[in-house]
Amino acid sequence: MDYERLEIKCEKCSHTTELIGLVEAAHTLKIHPESLRRYVRYGQVNSITIERGRYFTEADLEVYISKEE
Repeated sequence: MDYERLEIKCEKCSHTTELIGLVEAAHTLKIHPESLRRYVRYGQVNSITIERGRYFTEADLEVYISKEE
């Protein structure tokens, strides 16, 4: 299954950050994408909005997983 990912490159130090799309992030967390949208809305998961898409870093997902355990 192809998931949407973005690579953002820092202009100052030229490191790259990989962002995970909403559907892949929901699949990783084993929840429905709409549930993940709700968690973002209630402040339980951090995300980045770029244009009309919502993206997550691996660190965002790891923080949520550690809270749930």
